[in-house]
Amino acid sequence: MSQIIELKKQLKEQREKLKDVQFDLENFELDPDDYKEQYRDFLDELEKPFMGRYPAGGVLEEIDPIAFNEGLTDYVDSIEVEQLPEYKVLGTKVAEIESIISDIETEIEELEE
Repeated sequence: MSQIIELKKQLKEQREKLKDVQFDLENFELDPDDYKEQYRDFLDELEKPFMGRYPAGGVLEEIDPIAFNEGLTDYVDSIEVEQLPEYKVLGTKVAEIESIISDIETEIEELEE
């Protein structure tokens, strides 16, 4: 009987853990500041250097920061978060916890028979 109690305690802990990881997964967001350099590089590849020597991304950011930030936001919005390693790690954690929960539930059922 004490084994069942311990398993039910573990089950409750795993369900709470699952809720937390699912919350993180469902609310996964990208911070545009983390992609500024990547966006600058993207602009530099698209456009020739301004006056032959100034990178386009840096020029746009300095001359028109509003346009730069709007473009950055669009750039970040175009990223498929499902393909990012950080997102995939959360998805893997959800699957692992669900598997643990299933194993615990099976073990409880077997002990209760």
